[in-house]
Amino acid sequence: MEPSLDQNFNPENQYREFRGFVKQEGGQAQLGSNLGVTLAYALSPSFYFSLNYSRFTNPIDVSPQEDYFAANLQNRTDFFGNEYQIFGSLESDHYQANGWYSGFGYRKAIGTWAFFGEGYLGVNQLRFPFYTWTFDSPGPTTILRPAPIAERPVPDKLPAILYGMGLGLEKSLSDRIGVSLKFKYLASNHSHEYWTVPLVGSRVYEIDDQINFRVITTSVGVAFKLAE
Repeated sequence: MEPSLDQNFNPENQYREFRGFVKQEGGQAQLGSNLGVTLAYALSPSFYFSLNYSRFTNPIDVSPQEDYFAANLQNRTDFFGNEYQIFGSLESDHYQANGWYSGFGYRKAIGTWAFFGEGYLGVNQLRFPFYTWTFDSPGPTTILRPAPIAERPVPDKLPAILYGMGLGLEKSLSDRIGVSLKFKYLASNHSHEYWTVPLVGSRVYEIDDQINFRVITTSVGVAFKLAE
């Protein structure tokens, strides 16, 4: 967890001022939701082309960073040998991404069952997950992303190439209606620069970071054929 808490630290600075929360080192996504739409066109009985849209939402678990802070950085000693504590807390927005991607797939039918595999390529638009680090140093100090007092660009939307693959199976219930189970793996790398500013003071910290988007989705669907 330590590399994810970017610190401005040297032996003469016992307070270890935090510059930011580096998501590349520790951006712990949790179980989330996926809303998607797919339009497929059959090129032959076995091969097909698809257009896809997916919206992903995943909360972020910041407790490992908070636990590391409490275990390693919370207890301090001043110049007179007096012990004291600095309490800190971290809050972060959810990961939210919108993916537009095309797919090329192969479908094999065996009786009323069909198995298929797909490859994907497109663009993923990731919203930067803004966060706030609040700690006591010894007065209240807040590291903000974004900082409203600084005139700096905000990396609100982070586009990147999206790629992946999918596997699934279908079961025909009638000539036009079927049910399906599908698994997808999608990936994109969102490099960016951002800055942080303490709520008190005029220091500006610039950080290079990369959010490595990796998602596995599981979906159950109902399919309706428009034509035979």
